[in-house]
Amino acid sequence: MVSVTEFRPRVFWPLSAWLYVLPGVAVGLVAFAATLPTLAWPYQDWVITSAEFHQQNAYAAPIAAGLAAVVAGRLTPPTRIYAQPISARAGWGVVGPHLARLVGTVLVGYLLGLTPLTLVTTTDAEHGGFDLAVALTRLLGLTAATVVGYLVGVLGRTSLVAPVAVVLLFAASIAGSTSDTFSALAPVLHFVPGVGSDARWSFVLYRLAFLTVLVVAAAWAAAELLRAHRAGAAPAARALLPLLAPVALAVPPLLITPALYALDDAPPKVCEVRAGVEYRVHEGHRSELAGMVTAVGGVFETFGSSGPARRVYDQALAGVGGDDVLWYSIKPDNPVDSGRVDVAAAPAGATSCPSTAAEGREVANDLYTWLMAAGEPAEGFAFHGVPAERVRAWIAEHRDEIRTCAPTGAEVPR
Repeated sequence: MVSVTEFRPRVFWPLSAWLYVLPGVAVGLVAFAATLPTLAWPYQDWVITSAEFHQQNAYAAPIAAGLAAVVAGRLTPPTRIYAQPISARAGWGVVGPHLARLVGTVLVGYLLGLTPLTLVTTTDAEHGGFDLAVALTRLLGLTAATVVGYLVGVLGRTSLVAPVAVVLLFAASIAGSTSDTFSALAPVLHFVPGVGSDARWSFVLYRLAFLTVLVVAAAWAAAELLRAHRAGAAPAARALLPLLAPVALAVPPLLITPALYALDDAPPKVCEVRAGVEYRVHEGHRSELAGMVTAVGGVFETFGSSGPARRVYDQALAGVGGDDVLWYSIKPDNPVDSGRVDVAAAPAGATSCPSTAAEGREVANDLYTWLMAAGEPAEGFAFHGVPAERVRAWIAEHRDEIRTCAPTGAEVPR
């Protein structure tokens, strides 16, 4: 026989614990699955890892919002026996415990999902450290998504409005992925920065302020709506007045596009001089220097003694650039020799052809192909079968014209 005084846990009452735990499990799995490929990168980048804390909002935020709307839709309508109009817990007495459970499980799940990436970056990153402020914008973004989803459920009085919350947050993610205009407001950015760039403090502080105000305003509006519901009246319009605060705060970045990141004007660097050419990379890419030298050396050898440049710099050093520099792209998700595409395209003139120079662009592309193929392009391209020394002599004679995409097909050595 069971005693009437037997203790039963009521942490998640009256719903199943899974309705609270499921959002945390879902966003954790999404974050882990999305960052799993990065664990195999040859090196890690703290700027990218810090940014991943907000980039994973693209899918985690709609999931959290939808499941929060389900909980609110199940628990807050005044027709529920545990949400009677006469309840003394109307308002914050209901909203507070609900959101504490939802936000708590969502954030714990999300942090667990990103833990493997953080641990690997701690071991493999070659420069820098974790940017707590940038990561905090992500955690606040996920909190805001959860609270907004909960508010949608309170407004709808049914869990069937969960798709509305999902679509709303997914639309916000899409807006952030289009341009800088919505980046201060949306949960994700339209690009992932890398080493050599730093988030502007004005942008980070603005995001933190906006998201904090949005969280407080949405939770406050939900509490005021519940008071109106339980008084037996229709939702009072004044219950939504707190939402005017985040709306007003959202106006400035829509009128003046914010600067998101700034290039480091004094980055640490590693240099090497080979065959009269200076190679320079950011310290965060020092393990990639040898691969860059090898890749570029092959292009320079094919190009000939005239040489396309005397300096080749990592694009992460763009904040301290100069004249006569070829920029080399180094990214942890690409093979290090992929940057030779940029090195070959610039001296071939492929990056400077105007839209009207169709013939010049064709020659530039053929020369680029010749450089990438180490002097042995496939049949059908200009320079096919032409002795390399003859092509190099032509390059040395027409170097300035080539850089401006001026040569025509008639001038190409046969």
